Amino acid sequence: MTRSIVVAERALATVTDRMVAVGESVRDELLAARIGMPAQYVVIPPGVALPAPAPDRDRARAALGLPTNGAVVAYVARLTKVKRPDRMIGVARALPEVTFVVAGDGPLRAETAAAAPPNVRFLGWRADIENVYSAADLTLLTSDNEGMPVTLIEAALCGVPAVATIVGSTAEVVLDGRTGLTVAPEVAALAEAVRGLLADDSRRRQMGAEARQRAGDAFSIERMTAAHTALYESLMATPRPGVDGCSDPGSGRREGRRRPFSLPLRGRQPELGTGGVHVHVEPLVVEQDFATQAGRVLE
Repeated sequence: MTRSIVVAERALATVTDRMVAVGESVRDELLAARIGMPAQYVVIPPGVALPAPAPDRDRARAALGLPTNGAVVAYVARLTKVKRPDRMIGVARALPEVTFVVAGDGPLRAETAAAAPPNVRFLGWRADIENVYSAADLTLLTSDNEGMPVTLIEAALCGVPAVATIVGSTAEVVLDGRTGLTVAPEVAALAEAVRGLLADDSRRRQMGAEARQRAGDAFSIERMTAAHTALYESLMATPRPGVDGCSDPGSGRREGRRRPFSLPLRGRQPELGTGGVHVHVEPLVVEQDFATQAGRVLE
């Protein structure tokens, strides 16, 4: 975050009753930046859905022009410095017998492609991302930093385990040794983890099955919606002085329920009335039609 954003977030926190973070690591980073107090935060992971049902592996590979046999590792990311695509290239060089498919684009696309060995294929941006995950034996994340890594959740929904650097909230998605492996942000550690999982079909399939089950439970849109609804209802049910008839000594106003007023974070700023309740949500797009978590002001 830039300094101006931090200053704005700190100011908003002073008029906020609850702040929703998409992960525990995100919450901890915001607290470390002195944005809000621990009691203000509620952690609600994102709700994620695939754009289409995941196909079987053979159909997915045929759609991408990949051979039916042979190991495939998916790398789904924007090609930027923080995502460290150079680490992916390093892993690909260490495993020349494995095909790496890169779904994504960004300012480092040309540089990454120029450094890539022959076993790396660049697909660009894909609307059929479910084919990319389903074609793979595992997915790889090499970032220096992450908030809540939605790509790993999408991979898990396709039953694909992950090898990921242990940064940000990756450990909240990838349960080390159960739904994938989290390792140090080093090429050698990543390559060793990928090699080990590709060599153990039984363990990899077991991890993929548990990843699918957990992602469907922990990161469903229904669960996210229910958690937000419960939060808003708890705030609306709590009387506060000066709000819609709340009893406020010296004001002559009585106690009552708040009237909800919703406002996307990217919209205009609301005019907060006395005693208003501001619920601030870190914006995160998770699905095209449902997808943007928004701030909600209750007054």
